[in-house]
Amino acid sequence: MTTSDFGRKPDITVLNVRGQPVLLRYAWVVCLQAAAWGIPSNEIQSETGFSYGTSKSYIAKATVALGATDRTHAVTMLLDQGVLKHTPHR
Repeated sequence: MTTSDFGRKPDITVLNVRGQPVLLRYAWVVCLQAAAWGIPSNEIQSETGFSYGTSKSYIAKATVALGATDRTHAVTMLLDQGVLKHTPHR
């Protein structure tokens, strides 16, 4: 998977903490998926092809959009909604 693949993927509509629909960029979800697999922030870069700062920024943007308290809360919300998978890809 390369960063060029992310431009062609659709954004994803999920529910925020208030139960309202919000639109998450596909790239944000990819970074949160890596976090769900237990990949540390400094290694998400090698997994996604995004720089460390970009990966961290995407996770922060998704967390704010969801109204989550932190990255773990954001991941849990998306796992509960079936957007992310807990099973590692490796």
